[in-house]
Amino acid sequence: MITSVYFEHNSYELNSESKQKLDSLAQLRTSLKFKIFGNCDPSGTNEYNIKLSKNRANTVRNYLQNKISENIQFISVIGLGEEKQINNNSTDELRGKNRRVDVFIEKAFAPGEKISRNALPSFLSTEISQMKVKDTFALPNVNFVGGRHIWLPKGQSEIVKLLKILKENPTLEIELQGHICCDYENFDGEDLDLKNIQSFVYQS
Repeated sequence: MITSVYFEHNSYELNSESKQKLDSLAQLRTSLKFKIFGNCDPSGTNEYNIKLSKNRANTVRNYLQNKISENIQFISVIGLGEEKQINNNSTDELRGKNRRVDVFIEKAFAPGEKISRNALPSFLSTEISQMKVKDTFALPNVNFVGGRHIWLPKGQSEIVKLLKILKENPTLEIELQGHICCDYENFDGEDLDLKNIQSFVYQS
């Protein structure tokens, strides 16, 4: 799980909304590991942005440190400067999305404990009559080459199936969300072909 808090330009001060988010994290009672990453928009120099992002990350760590119980441990607190942009910074609103601290939350598993996840139901295998407003589904096998907007071979047939369903149900409204890898070590936010960073949501 990931939680993000956001900052004003040239600031590492937490606002009330960010404090509320962090207060909620501190109340978690499962055994957890937190990784904290500070980020900046690209408006400053690289040296300045590294310093600012570290200050943002440390501000979040210090705030949480005074509130968490022994069940939560900090694994890393890192300032990344402008290294991990999640959009193209073309508007003030988008730049604000890059002035952030991301808190990655992982369960601390006991030796021998198995990892279990609840998979989302497939949109292509669900009857339209059974769908409800705000339901969330997966498009299995619609995956992409890392760092590119080209889907892997199995994706073509799944997209054709989706198109057929939409044509047969013209009143059906859906939202398609594309996601990048949120593992900072394998971050693929920049499109290597188009040389840009885009946030994309399609509604039909």
